Amino acid sequence: MKHRIIHLAEQDVWERELSGMRYLPAHTWHYCKAMAESSRLDTALYVETSNEKKIICPFSVRSKEKGYREIVSPYGFGGVLSTEMRHGGAASLGSWEDFWRQNDVVTAYIMQHPLCRISAEGGDECVKESHPLFCIDLQLPEEELWRNMHSTHRYEIRRGEKDSGIEISIDDEELKHALLVLYPQTLERIQASKIYYFRQSTLETLMNMRHAFLVGAVSGTTVHAVSLFLYTEHGAEYFLNAATLEGRKFSRTLLWAAIRELKKRAVPFLNLGGGVRPGDSLEDFKRRFGGKMLCAQTLRQIFDRDKYTYLMKYCEAGDAHGYFPPYWKEKQDMESVA
Repeated sequence: MKHRIIHLAEQDVWERELSGMRYLPAHTWHYCKAMAESSRLDTALYVETSNEKKIICPFSVRSKEKGYREIVSPYGFGGVLSTEMRHGGAASLGSWEDFWRQNDVVTAYIMQHPLCRISAEGGDECVKESHPLFCIDLQLPEEELWRNMHSTHRYEIRRGEKDSGIEISIDDEELKHALLVLYPQTLERIQASKIYYFRQSTLETLMNMRHAFLVGAVSGTTVHAVSLFLYTEHGAEYFLNAATLEGRKFSRTLLWAAIRELKKRAVPFLNLGGGVRPGDSLEDFKRRFGGKMLCAQTLRQIFDRDKYTYLMKYCEAGDAHGYFPPYWKEKQDMESVA
């Protein structure tokens, strides 16, 4: 068994380690670099190899009292990826736990992509299911994808396409500037959590990734709404949407245009994600696109029980209603990915 930690300074090595694996956008060097620009956390790639398999996992390191270190996923759906996942099965974690315990890490909080399942070999209590997420199978015929959508979505898309003053634009340079302007305005309008406030450098890095594109609703020189999609040859992510107050009505039209574009690029699925909270209007919006409902897993492990107990007492942490670890509950900023 061999373990390696690949840092962001080693871009070529990171990208070589992904070769031959069914990786998603959040596993890539460019994505993790972008997230580190906002989180300001040391970010790296864990690699474990043996004769039979290979495991990788992007992670960031944060510290609490006395410099006690913990590992967390960068924002988004990445997590543990294994060669065992090639055929859709749940992967074992190998000697992951032993490695982090030997390296004096207190806890781990890792958010898994909904299509990357891990087995609960460390006990069911360390692997939890998230709230519903929705994935669209882009290998289905376009006609079937259209029929799978709720009638309200189909009606609104038709109405948006008939709006004579609106043009759907893909990857035009003007959309990049519009995203940088509209995104913070959108966050302020909906009073979003601090976790969604990415630095401009993060947005610029994501927009300029080779496997990224923007879809926008434009009239004349005005961009009313724009959505960012990230993808690899193995799958895509609906990453974010920004719009004017009036431009919100084009969100369905933009998403349908992106679905058609991803099919042209032979991407096999699109992860829409879920709501901010279970059962909210955003979850309902995504559900109505007719994708398959899945639940992402979260890996929550305690490697050093004594230090964990100390931090619970020091921070006077109690029940955090599923937030892990509980003593980070009050710091809901870019360092918190729960």
